[in-house]
Amino acid sequence: MVLLGCLITGFSVRYQERVNPKKEPLISVPEIYFPEVNQNELVAEITGLQQSQEKISHADLSARLADIEMDGALLADVDGNLILSPQIKDFFEFLFVAVGDVDAELIVAFIHYYADENLPVTAAKQVKQVLSDYLIYKERAQQYLQTETPPTGATPVEAMAQAYQYLASLRREQLGSAVATAIFAEEEAYSDYTLARMKLMGSPSLTDEDKKQQLTILVNNLPPELAQIERRKQERSNTAKTTMAILQSGQSLPEKRQQLERIYSAERVDIILDQQRQEAAWQQRYEHYRRERQGLQTSAGLSDMDKQAAIIRLRGHYFATPQEQSKASVYDAMFEQSVGSQ
Repeated sequence: MVLLGCLITGFSVRYQERVNPKKEPLISVPEIYFPEVNQNELVAEITGLQQSQEKISHADLSARLADIEMDGALLADVDGNLILSPQIKDFFEFLFVAVGDVDAELIVAFIHYYADENLPVTAAKQVKQVLSDYLIYKERAQQYLQTETPPTGATPVEAMAQAYQYLASLRREQLGSAVATAIFAEEEAYSDYTLARMKLMGSPSLTDEDKKQQLTILVNNLPPELAQIERRKQERSNTAKTTMAILQSGQSLPEKRQQLERIYSAERVDIILDQQRQEAAWQQRYEHYRRERQGLQTSAGLSDMDKQAAIIRLRGHYFATPQEQSKASVYDAMFEQSVGSQ
């Protein structure tokens, strides 16, 4: 389930790229109880709750939360009930991630305190119940992802579909259908999109143009904010592919510059072309190094230990910085793997 875990993490990262940080609740009401959050007060309140435990310093909390916009919200409607939306989960996750070294019990205590201070009594009780159920769900989901193995013979798409279905059922079992559907709405929409996209891209019967058209439809069916994020991601990917194609073409430098300036500013083009020159020079150095390294490896007069020491000295001769030496080591491993697979 490593792949699924990575994809869930990928969703969380992508989810933070919101184009509209002031997320609207799923249920629109004419009046809500939602006081403005003062970041300094937030730090002070958390610090006050943890003083007896002395787990972390006020400065540490300040550093973690300073200049960070609060994600998510706890809102109540005019009847005093908690408004169910993805913002609840965002609020929980923000605190557990933003103040990661604080004991979980302290974060729970702070959320209880925050709810009591800022929400009607009924909504505050509902927050505490949702939080309790949510944390139990998270623990059970983590256990599943760490221990469950895909069915024998299942494709990656089939294994992920089964896992997504299990997690969706687990959410509704633990939190109830209404709460789970509301607070996981966007995550489940993105999960459905991910699976559909993988099936689409893996279809051998579709042309590239067919896939492109159907992918556009899938993206358009996402919630608006996620759709815009996904479009930006695709635009960056397409731009990167176009740039690489230009750089790897056999055109002259002025021709490459002319084409790149249709995409980037002149200053950015200078940086790109300079990076290409540096990379070409590095690759040339590596080729010289690789040939000498191969000669050392095949030398009959050196022991294995002497060969290894000589290769390390050779690497230091060709590559001055630790970063370049690490890169060369990666290339060495890739070369050895390619030779071994032949």
